[in-house]
Amino acid sequence: MRTINKNEVASSLLLENLSELNAVKDKLTNFAKKYSTTFGSFEKKIKSKKKENFKEWDDYMEWKAFENIKKELSEKMNKK
Repeated sequence: MRTINKNEVASSLLLENLSELNAVKDKLTNFAKKYSTTFGSFEKKIKSKKKENFKEWDDYMEWKAFENIKKELSEKMNKK
């Protein structure tokens, strides 16, 4: 039987979170490049339009979700 110590578990979880955070950041970068703007600016623009563009709204919802995931992962990793 192999004993796993607390440091090994912590290191494994940290690597898993870093990997997921990196993938999320790639998605965020792709949205920023696609619309040539930041999430905050895009959010203001899309909410102020009188006529909805469904593709932009879909992207907005996905972008917002990735922003939230990034925030949650960052907070989780900073708790230690």
